[in-house]
Amino acid sequence: YVKGTESDMNDVSIQIATAEADQFSAKPISELDKPMKTLVMVDNSISISADNREKIAEFLQNLISDRLNNEEVCIATFSEDINIVTDYSSDYATLKQAIGSISYQDQETYLTDVLYDLISTQYSHSAEDVYRRIIIVSDGLDNKSLGYTKDELYSLLKDIQVPIYTIGSVNKNNNDELENMFALSRMTSVEYLLAITETLNKDREIVRLTITPSEEMMDGSKKVVKIIFDDASTLTTEITMPQKVQEKEPQVELVEEEVIEQEPVIEIIHE
Repeated sequence: YVKGTESDMNDVSIQIATAEADQFSAKPISELDKPMKTLVMVDNSISISADNREKIAEFLQNLISDRLNNEEVCIATFSEDINIVTDYSSDYATLKQAIGSISYQDQETYLTDVLYDLISTQYSHSAEDVYRRIIIVSDGLDNKSLGYTKDELYSLLKDIQVPIYTIGSVNKNNNDELENMFALSRMTSVEYLLAITETLNKDREIVRLTITPSEEMMDGSKKVVKIIFDDASTLTTEITMPQKVQEKEPQVELVEEEVIEQEPVIEIIHE
């Protein structure tokens, strides 16, 4: 999934390792049957100020009202664990009810551990062909004393690429926590926000590039894929190649039939 329009892909060239890939197609994300799946994670601890809670509710309402056709949204809260308020849905009434049910609790919030467990289990081996993004609304990134560190989380995000938008809630002394959280967005090449804006709608200008590797490349290994645009700018990522399916020789099954000896037939003729 590449940021840009379909016309931006007219003059691109693609390399897999050192070989050129000449079979690929581009399609705007808005034209897909299922354009994207958005996971919204809301920090519902009482450290979020009352004023920001109102802004968060307004943001969530605008998000589901302005979603793409067939975009699926999942609403969740988190503290020490993630709590799914409603699973992925494109139904407005379901999503609105989920937003209205969010309440704020006196609880500890450990975003580092929650996010590490989420990405390592649900995003590492996903074969679903859909653009997936995470939106986090919180007052910062914090971890348990014996949990995962932020450096471990950052390292995981280098291997498992998923865009993470972060929206910060400011309080008196959370600058360091906010900076650590905003680093998640910088690492995944999307934006972080202190104010709710139209930035998230930029994901509508995303194109899905479908690349067909040559048979020689279909070996199941990881290979570097480079996309070269007409202005000489490049995008580089590492993708696991599909495994070529070996055609099996047809097998002939020999069935040993049981031979039943018949009794001799005696024909009686009446004269």
